[in-house]
Formats: sequence, C-alpha cells, structure tokens
Amino acid sequence: MRDRTLLDWRVPEAEWERFVEHVENEFGSIEGYLGREAEAAMREYADTDGYAGVEERVDRLVKAAGRSSDGGSEEKNSQFNGVPTTRVTVRVDPDVKDDFRAAAKKSDQSYGVTFARAIQTYRDGGRAARLERRLDRVLDDAEKMLEQVAEDSDDDSVSMGKHQRCVIAICNELGEEFVDDELERAIRNIANVHSEKSIRDYRQDVIERLDVEPHPNVPHLWVQPEKAERLCPGVPKECRRPVEHLSSDDRVRRLKLAAGRRAASTDAGKIRVTATEIREQVFDNETSRKTTRELMRSASQTTTGVGFDGETSPAALQVNLRVLGETEFDLWDDIIDYRDNTDSGLLSSSAPTTMDDFVSSPDEASSGGQPAASDGGEDGPW
Repeated sequence: MRDRTLLDWRVPEAEWERFVEHVENEFGSIEGYLGREAEAAMREYADTDGYAGVEERVDRLVKAAGRSSDGGSEEKNSQFNGVPTTRVTVRVDPDVKDDFRAAAKKSDQSYGVTFARAIQTYRDGGRAARLERRLDRVLDDAEKMLEQVAEDSDDDSVSMGKHQRCVIAICNELGEEFVDDELERAIRNIANVHSEKSIRDYRQDVIERLDVEPHPNVPHLWVQPEKAERLCPGVPKECRRPVEHLSSDDRVRRLKLAAGRRAASTDAGKIRVTATEIREQVFDNETSRKTTRELMRSASQTTTGVGFDGETSPAALQVNLRVLGETEFDLWDDIIDYRDNTDSGLLSSSAPTTMDDFVSSPDEASSGGQPAASDGGEDGPW
C-alpha cells in the first residue's frame, strides 16, 4: 500500500470538531475513517473525485430549464477568519494533498481555512447533495414536458402551458445578472405581451424561477443570491428581498426578524411596535393595512413571546425576546445574528422600552405563561 502523507495544518477548531463528530456518528468510530473521509472531502473540493463532469452536465440541464443553480460551491471562507484553530495531523494520499493544495491556491485563504470549507461542504452532503438539490429544481418541469408530448395524455392540468414555456424561454435568454430593461425586453419579445399587467405577471414568475435578488447598491440590477449575501453580510434573505417577491410565510418571518432585532437592541429585550411602523418600515408600504394586521396576527399565533394587540389604534405587535428564546431557539439565534452582524435593521431604533409599553398593570405582564421581566430585571443574553 502506498505511504500516506501527514496533513499537519492549522484548521478552525469548531469546524474540525464538528467533522470529527460527523465521522464518528457515521461509522461508529474515527479510527481508520477520519483520514479517509478528510481525503474524500479534499477530492471533491479539488474536483478529482470523478464527478466534476457530471455536475457540469447537471448545471447545463438546470440552465436549460431556466433555473439557476443553488450556488452550493460558492466560496464562503470568511466565516472562518479570526476563529480559534487546532492542529490537524491526519494522513491522506499524497496526490490528493497535492491536488488540493493546487486548487486551494486559487483562494486567498490558508490551506487550513480552505480545508475547513471543504470538510464543511462534505459534512453537509457534498457534491451528491448539491446534485440532488439541482435536479429537484428541474424534475417537475421534466415530468410535465414529457407528459405534454405523450400521445396518450388527456389531462391538460399536468401539461405545461404557453405561459410557463415562455417563462422558461425568458429565463434562458437572460444571464446570471440583468437589468429591468433587459427583462422587460425579453418578456415582450418572447411572450409577445405588452400590457402592464401581463408584463408584471411574467416578471414575477421569471424572478421567482431564477431566484435572483435586486443588487443592494445598483438600482434595477438583478443578481444571484450569493452575491447579494456577500454585499449585505448578516442580513437574512427575507429582509433583503423585495416584499412583493416574498411569500406570506416569508413576510411573517421578515416581521419576526425585524421586530426581534429591535427588541434585541434594548436593555430589556422587549418592544411594542405599531402597525403603521410595520407597514411603512418592514413592508415598505407594499402591504395593505388589512394584510399588515393579518401578518402581525399570524406572527403572534405562531411564535411564543410575540403578541398582537388589536384593541388599540393602530394595532401593535409586542415582542418579549426573553420568552421567545425559551422555545424558539433557532429564531432567537437568527435574531441575535441579525443584530450582531448588521449596523441597522428594517425598523428604526426606538426609545428604551418599559413595562408600560406592554400592559396597563403589572398583573397583566405575562406571555406564554411566563412573567415578563421589567427593564430593571435580570439582563438577558442580548
């Protein structure tokens, strides 16, 4: 058997520990497996695992269907900058190490940081997971196309209509980045529509299918989500994207994140925000007053620590971050990350919140069965 060479790199400690735990969970032991799995991750990163050509063909299929890839291979090494590292001394095949080093030199990061990115991607499913996600994006389209050309198909409901075929053709006409004028011109030329409503309908479907976002600094320019994320670090996608392109669930999450971020910026971790503020600052006046109230009510019904007061005029949303954090762990983490990684949020800052902002008497100060702490109470982890 060919001798294996020592890796011996400084690797972000937390990611290496997660990788070791992943290997142990997968195989019941790290003995004899840790180096092999690290080597497999390095092969994938360097495109020497034999499947780079397959991924390229899948990407061509995705593009032909008018879809955009999920950007799974996009470099995101910045998350590992400045974090504690540990010395990793697993043994791998010498050729794999050489190929990986050659690929890593294209990055501006150290070998250890690039290795951390490789094992993180591998731990999340690697190339196989990326291919599965991309194929899922076109599977329904392929089935409808095949159904449409089948001679014995009598079910028009499963056939792909003219509108959907035009949407795919428009998507194929556009590049990964484009401006509004290019989009409208493609709609007019391919779909042969000219009314504002028809153009608006096509525009909505094309944007949704391509999964693009407005450039945060350049008006009328649409870009891939990965680029928008790099340009707006720390801002959740629901808070970056235009309200008109968000589903109802995404709008509710946008509201929770925005209100939660403001609450996390107060000493007490509690705020009360009116429907007027929410409509203007969170939803950019894109929602009606009725819809705004419905979204507020939905947020309160689905999340502990969020309350809706419809008795006042205007109605108000109340957030108690301490209570929210006791059950909504993932949302709490996302809110804190949003606060810590951005200079400002959708809701402008407000004066410090007091108990009177929530209730008219101390006996009413509860949420989800838990007493709501006053500003003078124990500090929360925000």
